[in-house]
Amino acid sequence: MILMKFPILETSRFRLREVTFEDTAHVFHYFSDEEVVQYYGLEPFIRSEQANEFITQVQNGFKNGTTIRWAIAKKENDEMLGTIGFHNWSKMHHRAEIGYELKKEEWRKGIMTEVLETVLPFAFEQLGLNRIGATVRKENRGSRELLHKFGFTEEGNLQEYQYYLGKYYDLLMYGLVSKEYPQRKAVWKYNGTPYQIGKTYKIAAELQPIEMNDEKIEKTPFQDTLLFSGKKEETVASVKVEGKNGMYTVSGSAASGMKDAYYTVEDGHTVLVDKTPFSIQKPWQVQINIPKEKLQKNGVLMMIVDMKDASGHTVQKEYVLQQFH
Repeated sequence: MILMKFPILETSRFRLREVTFEDTAHVFHYFSDEEVVQYYGLEPFIRSEQANEFITQVQNGFKNGTTIRWAIAKKENDEMLGTIGFHNWSKMHHRAEIGYELKKEEWRKGIMTEVLETVLPFAFEQLGLNRIGATVRKENRGSRELLHKFGFTEEGNLQEYQYYLGKYYDLLMYGLVSKEYPQRKAVWKYNGTPYQIGKTYKIAAELQPIEMNDEKIEKTPFQDTLLFSGKKEETVASVKVEGKNGMYTVSGSAASGMKDAYYTVEDGHTVLVDKTPFSIQKPWQVQINIPKEKLQKNGVLMMIVDMKDASGHTVQKEYVLQQFH
């Protein structure tokens, strides 16, 4: 497909538009942050001219038909928060690779999940892609979990594929093909409404803060109803979080039909509790203890639970342990 005009897309909160030179300050801001670019294979910017060069490259890529990259902008004021798009776009082979980044201040707000729910259908249905690939550093846990959430499959390891600050790094290769897209589309919905595509259903949990301003603790139950592969029985899991300041007790009811459950704890860009298995076939309780010196003064502390059902479908749920201000 040849695009004569840059396509503008919208989500509930964001407008996906072309990157322009009016975005130079925003591009320089987050590309000069080492935490943002450390997995990008790009050294932090030190001159605003580098941001202009990046924008020129993106614009020329669209004109040449090898790249399409959207600025992720707030609807209310058009502020650019990051970009998302496709590169190495082969129209002959109907494939491209996806890439994205956000300024650090916007991490862990569900932005990329919301944006991908719009960009991926557009890529398959309007751009005519059959395959979307992605390369990710193993250490980039957030990006890997995001790709898994949208049905990407880990396909292999590319040895010493990326050179960054004097060192070579392996990259993991991920892929998603169009024939798998309709079956997995239902699992991507997280707004509490069931969707039927093929034989897959899901109703996801709604995130709620447990503590605000280090004062009030809300013992909020999370109610999830899950149906997989056309099964009519419901699996109800009620989860409760208690505690504060690094010491938490998380408990839940049994989730029949689920297996291989793991949890991790992270604050948005640091994994504080690595992948830990636990049993979810019976009522369960997990104790989480994190040293206070590792807790951020601002941000959200999340417990992320990954499970698989008998058919091998992966389910991921996120629970707020504590919100710091």
